[in-house]
Amino acid sequence: TGGASAVYGSDAVAGVVNMIYKTDFDGLQVDGQLGISERGDGFDRQFNVLAGKNFADGRGNIMLFGGYSKQGTVLKR
Repeated sequence: TGGASAVYGSDAVAGVVNMIYKTDFDGLQVDGQLGISERGDGFDRQFNVLAGKNFADGRGNIMLFGGYSKQGTVLKR
C-alpha cells in the first residue's frame, strides 16, 4: 500500500487487550451497584462476590466468583 494506513476491512481493526488476573487472592470482596434513570424507569442492579483462599504454604490458591446483574426497562415515548 505504499505506507498508507488501512481504513476498511480487517486490516483496519487492531488492538491489544490486557487481562490482569488475580493470582493470589485471599479474603472476601463484595461489590454492588444500583442505578435508575432520571424519569424513574430503567432500574439497574449488579452485585458480585469474590472469595479466595491460599493453601499449601502459599503454593496453591482457590477462588470462587458469583455475580448477579439485571437491567430495567426504559420506555420510549
